[in-house]
Amino acid sequence: MKNYTEIDFKITDFIMGWEYDHKIIDELVEYFMKNKHLWSDGKTDAGVNKEWKDSQDCNIKPRFDHPFKNYFECLQKSFMEYWQKYNGNVFMQQVKIIEGMNFQYYKPGAGYKKWHCERTGPSSTKRVLVFMTFLNDVPDGGTEFLYQNLTIPAKKGLTIIWPSDFTHVHRGQITKENEKMIFTGWFSYSDNKQ
Repeated sequence: MKNYTEIDFKITDFIMGWEYDHKIIDELVEYFMKNKHLWSDGKTDAGVNKEWKDSQDCNIKPRFDHPFKNYFECLQKSFMEYWQKYNGNVFMQQVKIIEGMNFQYYKPGAGYKKWHCERTGPSSTKRVLVFMTFLNDVPDGGTEFLYQNLTIPAKKGLTIIWPSDFTHVHRGQITKENEKMIFTGWFSYSDNKQ
């Protein structure tokens, strides 16, 4: 795992990126493709709306066994680097992964087309940070951040972390030529009962 240096992340963007080993990514993709029976139409807070989000999703509970063990070891290191850079010595309640995580598959021409953020109402109020890993290379298929005026390229293994709030409204770039796969989830406030 190494810090991602091809993008000039400004400290005021509150976005950081890391490049994970492709072997780890291949393990995730293999799991995703072997479990197509778990796929369903992608949902937003408003339910299924293919004009907003056109995808096949596979939601899984947090799990840290194979093939996720190596991935989450990298993700934990990334989270700690992010937390140390931006949180400093501010006391905050414990933050960890408590919600289900999503594999998302987009056919050519599909994508998350609507500008959105990750904390939008009562069901997502505990979310603090978002993580997303690109599972394949997709020319012109990255993620656009509205207020940062920034597009993150879809590069296999690139993992980014950013705040879940309205300050980081984003959407997917839509490519008509290529498939796109990501793995995403949230670090949320924990009441230590989970």
